[in-house]
Amino acid sequence: MVKSKADMYKAGRIFSFVLGAIFIIAGFLVTYLLGLPLIEQAKASKNWPTTKGVVLKSKVATHRSSNSNSSTYSAEIMYRYQVEGEDYECATVWFGSDVSTSNRSLAQNTVKKYPVDK
Repeated sequence: MVKSKADMYKAGRIFSFVLGAIFIIAGFLVTYLLGLPLIEQAKASKNWPTTKGVVLKSKVATHRSSNSNSSTYSAEIMYRYQVEGEDYECATVWFGSDVSTSNRSLAQNTVKKYPVDK
């Protein structure tokens, strides 16, 4: 049985709508499931104990892709602190992974926030 063009057009629209809805729902779920733990960690960090430390390194790092002319930038921050007489060094200033972006000013602002020897 041959369907008319109108029937084919209607079926295509329904298929496109269903496929789009699936992608939107899947994207929301992935964002929610990956983002929720970071949000919970950030909220919990307000009640964490604090200690003094010192920034050892603070600079903007440039990353150039081998197959592209564009660059991305990230803040490289290294600091040392002490807890119960034990020394620690760390390079984490964000929950999740480090932020690398094509916007150099984000990295520069982070470096300004954590100057060496402060």
